[in-house]
Amino acid sequence: MYRNFCTLIACVLVMTSAFAQTTDSTITNTEQPVEYVIELINNNIIQGVVVSDDGREIGIKTTDRGLVFIPKYEIKTMTLAADLPVILGNKVYSNPHPGRYFYSPSGLSMKQGDAYVQAIYYVVYQAQYAITDHWSIGATTSIILSPILLNFKYTHELGTKENLHFVTGLQGGTISPWNSDDLLGVAYAGLTFGNPEHNLTLNAGSLRMRSMTQEWNGNTNKMDDVIVRQNSPALSISVNQRISSTACLMAEFWYVIGDNNDIFVGGPGIRTYRGKKNTIDVAVLAASVSGNMSGLIPLVSWTQRIMEW
Repeated sequence: MYRNFCTLIACVLVMTSAFAQTTDSTITNTEQPVEYVIELINNNIIQGVVVSDDGREIGIKTTDRGLVFIPKYEIKTMTLAADLPVILGNKVYSNPHPGRYFYSPSGLSMKQGDAYVQAIYYVVYQAQYAITDHWSIGATTSIILSPILLNFKYTHELGTKENLHFVTGLQGGTISPWNSDDLLGVAYAGLTFGNPEHNLTLNAGSLRMRSMTQEWNGNTNKMDDVIVRQNSPALSISVNQRISSTACLMAEFWYVIGDNNDIFVGGPGIRTYRGKKNTIDVAVLAASVSGNMSGLIPLVSWTQRIMEW
């Protein structure tokens, strides 16, 4: 009797231990699934839950294609879906170039170590590098080295909801490297309302120009060199509205109050995304001088993020 009782206790302990192990294993295998957005080297995007990883390829369960196996050498980036914005019910990569519209700056900060290059018609080039999360430096020139401009930009979030941002900066340099008397400078400050996907920016500043010209001197009966200085207040309004995973609508308007003429330039356009780093901007800008329509200006630019930390 005693021996049978001991045997029964032993069996109960063994079954209890086995049940506990089974329960622990079940808990481990039913962890909350993690969803990822994967960018491939061909710039295609796959979104789903990672279900396997054998070191050579990743198995990801998608809603539209079922179970897909992706070789790791085809993966460019892999991002947690929870960290990405939602557009039309889908997780999408954030705007890779939120710090600038067609040309006007916004108050949305670049992250320290980020850098990009923008090419307008592959003729005018602009580069920007973030020294810190608030300060960045950049340069603008063309294939004929005219103009040559340097800029310094400071951005800062205002408040705790991250929907109001301050920006200020300076840009200046020479209009022509072969004539040091022709100088251009811009000082500005502004506010951005919104986030990288939906925002509006108001900027105000001063456009300063110095140039050398010649005027006839009746006293000496010859042409004299004369330095002309101009200081023009300037305003800009820019807006960005994300409409899909690969595009957003943008518009930008400039108004410059000149000594003799007021200048207006602006219009709508679209920015398309290709993966996490590339954007293409296409716009049609209207230009007028003192209220007289001067024409339409087509704008095409390409931007590539070249560094990301």
